[in-house]
Amino acid sequence: MNSDQKEWNFYTWRVLKGGYKIVFAADKNYLQHLSVALVSLLENNRDLRLTICVISGDIGDSDFLILKEIVSEYKSEIDLIRIDDEV
Repeated sequence: MNSDQKEWNFYTWRVLKGGYKIVFAADKNYLQHLSVALVSLLENNRDLRLTICVISGDIGDSDFLILKEIVSEYKSEIDLIRIDDEV
């Protein structure tokens, strides 16, 4: 088996096992840039199922809803992990 074949098999395995997991860390001041990064990621990987996790201390429910709307247009999902900014 050559190296190209191994890489293809690994790629296929990742897609079949549920896709890729991507993590972003951002605050509400970076929300616009996070949105652009999400659209770019999703547009350039339409054939992949992505699970996106956003870690933030101050992205509110209404802002996260906007991110969910962006991701809902693709075959991916997004979660928000809230952290305490004081820690």
